[in-house]
Amino acid sequence: MDFLQSDSFAFIQGPFKENTVEPSASFNQLSKEAENFKDDIRTQKAKNPADDTKQSLSDVSISRKNFMKIDSMFFALRKTLHGHMSKVSTMHWAADSRLLLSASQDGKMGGYSQHLSK
Repeated sequence: MDFLQSDSFAFIQGPFKENTVEPSASFNQLSKEAENFKDDIRTQKAKNPADDTKQSLSDVSISRKNFMKIDSMFFALRKTLHGHMSKVSTMHWAADSRLLLSASQDGKMGGYSQHLSK
């Protein structure tokens, strides 16, 4: 008994169409359609230049309205934490805000207590 011709095994048969369009003709048609889409996008951007979704961070009108002024605040140096030989690259406070962990570019990691500065 041949397995492929048995009644327990059914093939999915469907209408298979041969490609009657030449590949170069379909490519040309698709490239023309892509150019039409590009032209539509260019015309929409020309109509609404202010409607651009991408805004640069260096745009002064955007960046100034999102910051608060700190002229009246007073900052004072309370403690200087020593122990790193090069620039500190990362700092992280513990959940209880008493311990500070810092890592520097020289490969050293330092832990500091809020009260002891060590």
